Amino acid sequence: MNTEEATTWATLLAGWTEFARSAVALPESGDGPRWKASIAPAIALHAVAMALPELIKLDPEERPLAMDRSEMLIREHAAALNEIWRAEPMPESLSELIDDARRAWEAALHEGCEWTVESDSFVAFHPADLAEKLLDAGFIGEVLVPAPGTTLFKGSVCATARERDGGPVDEEIRGIIQTWLKRAEGKCSKQPMISLPLRQVYRQFDFAKGGPVRDLLVPVVGADELPAGQPLLIPVVSGGAPGSIPPPRPAAKMTPIPVEELA
Repeated sequence: MNTEEATTWATLLAGWTEFARSAVALPESGDGPRWKASIAPAIALHAVAMALPELIKLDPEERPLAMDRSEMLIREHAAALNEIWRAEPMPESLSELIDDARRAWEAALHEGCEWTVESDSFVAFHPADLAEKLLDAGFIGEVLVPAPGTTLFKGSVCATARERDGGPVDEEIRGIIQTWLKRAEGKCSKQPMISLPLRQVYRQFDFAKGGPVRDLLVPVVGADELPAGQPLLIPVVSGGAPGSIPPPRPAAKMTPIPVEELA
């Protein structure tokens, strides 16, 4: 595949379509007509699944169109395969192509910026003023920060931000979030990293041991099931509306606990 950065969704998808023609291997025997009819939608689904993680290469203004078109393509080709195989169970290889494309779309929708804790502990201010500034700036994406009174520990995610159609937020929005984070008790990364998808922090408890035992970093989409525990990051704005922010409360004193990635 050409490794040059694509500048439009059409060119990005075209490159991966060529790759998929050789990568998607379907049987040539057995139920011949159905398999033959499945080739085109199978190639298209594989190409979409491979192209979606590279949306970061596009001009941010083109991302909403790319997300709309990719969603439409997934629906169209999944429907085509379902129609082709309606008289009998769809082969697992084709079902997996549909699932892979849908998961890739969900991950792309939740791609964005993450800030992480660099000090031993981190306690943020109440986020009401952060929500106000983001809304005043006309932001219509989503920002998550720690719930009031929450203590986070080194290595944890302390803020996430994404545009409405996924992707990192612009410099103005990053600046608003970073200014707010600087007021916290503790330090976080000066610049965010791009994460595909973003992660949530779950505090897990073992009451036989007296309380919380670890904070688990979990992708917001793609996990087979939600982990046990309390999610620590809450939306302060989402889709141009303020989130439901609890009232201020003092942070409880805590002994540091491990911060781990979901295995």
